[in-house]
Amino acid sequence: MLENAFSHPLVSKKSAPADECFYASCMPYSPGVPFFMECIGVTNPNPDYRIERVRQGVGRFGVFVFEYVLEGKGYVECDGIRYTVEAGDFYFLGRNASHVYYTDKSAPYKKVWFNVRGKLIDKVLEAYGITSQVVICRMDVLPIFEEIRQIYGSAGDADFAERNYRASLKVIELIGKMDRHLRDAVGKVDLPMRVKIYLDNSWDFSMTVERLAERFHLNSNYVTSVFKGKYGVTPKQYMLSRKIACAKELLADPGCEIKEIAGTLSFSSVYHFSNTFKKLTGETPSAYRQRISQETD
Repeated sequence: MLENAFSHPLVSKKSAPADECFYASCMPYSPGVPFFMECIGVTNPNPDYRIERVRQGVGRFGVFVFEYVLEGKGYVECDGIRYTVEAGDFYFLGRNASHVYYTDKSAPYKKVWFNVRGKLIDKVLEAYGITSQVVICRMDVLPIFEEIRQIYGSAGDADFAERNYRASLKVIELIGKMDRHLRDAVGKVDLPMRVKIYLDNSWDFSMTVERLAERFHLNSNYVTSVFKGKYGVTPKQYMLSRKIACAKELLADPGCEIKEIAGTLSFSSVYHFSNTFKKLTGETPSAYRQRISQETD
């Protein structure tokens, strides 16, 4: 469920996490591993529970978050939008966007969760065309979470590769269910959400509000008004935030030239790209690339 926009700065931290971890790998993560189960756990009700992640540095090393709410109520904030999650909701958080999630103080939630890494998840999401950094579905996937927990139920990492393989099949199944739910939901949601779903699954960075409005056979001012009314940002602002998020990912790859990135993201020039990037992030693309390179050395 979607609510209003937020404007608080994101700070990487945990507050009174209340997380009970059932499994945490004692093996170090290697970027070459296609699938890596980092940890599995449950969040017990705690009115002060709050997790914040800032996606800085090399985004490809970030975790994918899968969670299922058992009871209570909570919130997820990402890209200027606040979502409400309640008992029976499953939600997925991608690895490329900063996000915050926290409980409702009057009805603290209890949830099960697992965090994974690896390019396998990227490839499966790509195959299904899922590009949104936040997906929330009301569907019963608790059995999958329980099966994954059972896979890692034994002590030690003697059969680490085998358990990761078995768990990867369950995660692929979960993403498949997520995809079917999204496809079924497209025809049932209101206009602002249909526009957002369309943008989340589009790689056309030259898209304009006028062309977007034509896609939905509506006036551009009307599309802007209803979208901002629901999400607190205009479609243009939302599209720009996606471009900057993609730029950060491309800048993490030293093989991508800044000029090439500017062209790929449909900026009119390198100067335009650099100015826009600095305005929204506080640093130039070159400075950002240098900083994350130093962080990973």
